Amino acid sequence: MLVVEVYREINKLSHEMLEFARQEQWEDLLETERKRAELIRKLPVFGDDGLETGKLASDEVQREELILLIKQIQSYDEETARCSRAWMNELGSVLDSMSSSMKLQQVYKTQ
Repeated sequence: MLVVEVYREINKLSHEMLEFARQEQWEDLLETERKRAELIRKLPVFGDDGLETGKLASDEVQREELILLIKQIQSYDEETARCSRAWMNELGSVLDSMSSSMKLQQVYKTQ
């Protein structure tokens, strides 16, 4: 699979993750994130080994597509994170409420 094809699939999965976050389908989001992580692990690593970003794509058109895909993935990830933060805040409130309720029950049991 070519690098650009991997990025296309990562982009598709990132969009699915965003849609799951918007619909508050957290289990589906996590499963899709696992699939995406597998693809990300298949991407070449850049840096110390001297691999240059220019070797990612065979021509300028593919390089431009890669740039657009990466920007789109980042955008999806930012929006997914915003949706997830709202859910995490809500979950935290529910857990705090449950904790308070449990403490009250303990107080009443000891009296």
